[in-house]
Amino acid sequence: MHYANKGLRITAQDPISDDANLPDMVVSYGSDISNFGYTIAATARDTDTGIEGKSDTKLGLGVSLATKLALGDTSLHGSIYTGEGMGVYSGLCTIGALGRGNTKSCDAENGDLVSQTGFSLGVRHVFTPKLRGNMRYGEINVENATDISTNIRSANLIYSYLPDLDLGIEWRDRSETTLPWRQKGQEVEVMAKYNF
Repeated sequence: MHYANKGLRITAQDPISDDANLPDMVVSYGSDISNFGYTIAATARDTDTGIEGKSDTKLGLGVSLATKLALGDTSLHGSIYTGEGMGVYSGLCTIGALGRGNTKSCDAENGDLVSQTGFSLGVRHVFTPKLRGNMRYGEINVENATDISTNIRSANLIYSYLPDLDLGIEWRDRSETTLPWRQKGQEVEVMAKYNF
């Protein structure tokens, strides 16, 4: 279920945990003040407690703030979030990537919800009407038994070759892998996007 009214958005979706009694919920509000924009959000989900063989959940809560400051052809972006039982929303431990085969290790351990904090900073610049670029740095820290953490640095260039066709290239440097088919280290990716 999704509801939106001006800057307010409320979303309820199927819970990820099979034992959850409540839907996963997100409530957010965003607005612009002159050339400054912001979105604040709160997330709640019934989280599996991580105790093997026991169907039990606790309410996990998280909050986030995202901002954007436009300065002519350049814009600055920043975001921060923190919460307990929110591992699935950061993407750090989904699909067993850094959870070493156990995705629950970023949500809860031994009956206690795991805390997680992350932030990202970025800059976007429009060089010409057809060429734009982005640089970003992000970091996520999980306070579980293995103290999982990662940071990602990236930069890209996107060229509007035709009105509906974008071509781009991106470089990424990852301190850890966040998906099982990705190795940690340097990555270069090329892309083509056609809007129709």
